[in-house]
Amino acid sequence: MNIAKKIFLNKNMSQIMTMFMSLFFIFVVAACGNSSSNKKGNRVVAPVLPLSVAAGCQGCLMNQGQIGFIATTDSNNGSKSFYLGLDLYGDVARANFNDPKIPLIYSGIVQAKGVLKVQYAETYLCNIMPGDYIVSTVTAGTWQGGIMSGLRLQAHSLQTGQLLLLTFIQGVINNPTSLNGVMRGEVNRLIGSIRIDSLNGQVCLGSTALPIELY
Repeated sequence: MNIAKKIFLNKNMSQIMTMFMSLFFIFVVAACGNSSSNKKGNRVVAPVLPLSVAAGCQGCLMNQGQIGFIATTDSNNGSKSFYLGLDLYGDVARANFNDPKIPLIYSGIVQAKGVLKVQYAETYLCNIMPGDYIVSTVTAGTWQGGIMSGLRLQAHSLQTGQLLLLTFIQGVINNPTSLNGVMRGEVNRLIGSIRIDSLNGQVCLGSTALPIELY
């Protein structure tokens, strides 16, 4: 093999190795990025589509450009077997969404995405199977200066296959642990009542139809 041919082959091998190492680096970076959890406060938000609305969502904003972030909230029932973490969104045309106090000054429709975590089954919780449920909006609710009502949600678990329909009857946002009070950039509390309307299409009856108090 002559010298020119050896140089040519060595050059090609060098280019191939460089290309291989570049692709390997990109793969590693992407994998590391995907393994990171999207943490907000003390919770991990399940990956949800940006609009996070169920098919045929009633009264929802469907254009991403219309949607403004109101607040992040956490809620638990009394026994802490039922945890609901929501990111709340409203209509940017209705208020100044640059104001960090937007949760207290905004009035208009509200929709949400987030995660429902069920630690263990309870009769009054319609015997929902334990697991993580991705939450999206079925019917937009009303937000009035920190008070929310009528928000209808869907919660679906890839672990259990269960599908819940819930109605947030009323909720009030507050933040007793922050010196700044309720702020968009804080993990706030949403205190109120939520009702489980159905589980896998079956209506919850009797005591299981009673509202769940959240704190």
